[in-house]
Amino acid sequence: MNPSHLPVSHSPAGRAAWITLALTWVCFLVPFPGLGLFIGWPLNLVAFILAIVAMGSGGAMKGLFQLLGSLIVSPIVYFIGLALFGWLLSKDSYEDYRTRAGSTVQATALDAAVPPPQDMQIPGLR
Repeated sequence: MNPSHLPVSHSPAGRAAWITLALTWVCFLVPFPGLGLFIGWPLNLVAFILAIVAMGSGGAMKGLFQLLGSLIVSPIVYFIGLALFGWLLSKDSYEDYRTRAGSTVQATALDAAVPPPQDMQIPGLR
């Protein structure tokens, strides 16, 4: 079969662009600091270039959806990943705050229940 007669889905550059976009979106959604920024965006650039190569070698429709995915869908997925990461951080911070606040309240209650030693009391104040 002649490569020029391949259907749209069988373009090697097009398939590579879809695979790269999928890896990009996984990097954007995994809540690990720097993964989306330092690995995801370079992968998105590679997907963008592969989409252009697919368009150049087989016509505009062979890489159009990959190009649109790289330009439109990737920033949306990135911001969803940032929101997920922020939510996880705030959830952990809130739980830490609750445990610290609970222990502070308990410590304050214990301090109020136990009077200070005699040598720590100021004479004349009772």
